[in-house]
Amino acid sequence: MFYLYCDYREQLSATELVAGLLKKVVVGLDRTPEKVSQRFEESKKHGCGQRRPLLQDLVDMLGTVLASFERAFICIDALDEFSQNQMPRLLSSLAKLIPLSPKTRLFLTGRPLIRREIKRRFGQGAQIVSIRARVEDIRSYITHRLGQDPNSDVMNPGLEDEIAEILPEKASGMYVELAVLCSGDVSFTHNNI
Repeated sequence: MFYLYCDYREQLSATELVAGLLKKVVVGLDRTPEKVSQRFEESKKHGCGQRRPLLQDLVDMLGTVLASFERAFICIDALDEFSQNQMPRLLSSLAKLIPLSPKTRLFLTGRPLIRREIKRRFGQGAQIVSIRARVEDIRSYITHRLGQDPNSDVMNPGLEDEIAEILPEKASGMYVELAVLCSGDVSFTHNNI
């Protein structure tokens, strides 16, 4: 399982994100595959001063390494916080990765605005699930957390009631989309996700 969290403050490029993912995968191996080492060395020599391989080369290397696993899971969380300018490049790269490593499952999370772009890039290969918290669950969670506050004596009881009442209503409209992606030749069932 390989996990990345998109933080809007970082504003990574698609190349940087895929390189980070490749690094996470390679670090988990006993040794760096020769093909990956060679590609990095070639990019240093022939890349006109470029220190990192091109995005497509990174995707190819990642696909090669992932294909050596019996099964791999990649989770990219908060995709909606990834740079909107870089989103098409990233999703196109991920779409190319899936056929290179058919045993890899890709999980993407984010707010609903990512739905259209995922459907556009992955088509029927994407299963999208909306997850929405119920107001009662949010209220219960907030009440529980307020009860655990080590400094509860400094909070005004009126403020605590206001937080427990207003915050769940504000948060109830928020929800997350979970996209589960895999190669087109694999059907989606709970057994193979």
